[in-house]
Amino acid sequence: MDVVYLISFSLLSFLSSAVLSLYAMKPYSFLSLTTYRPTNNSTAKKDQDES
Repeated sequence: MDVVYLISFSLLSFLSSAVLSLYAMKPYSFLSLTTYRPTNNSTAKKDQDES
């Protein structure tokens, strides 16, 4: 029973740390996404102009 509690506790702590790191990386990924989107739109407009 103690082993099951230990495993569940370690899994919970690992999950919480993973979620925390995900939330920490979210602003950076959102920032890169917003900075990448305009360039993607500009390239799409260029392709439309060429065609």
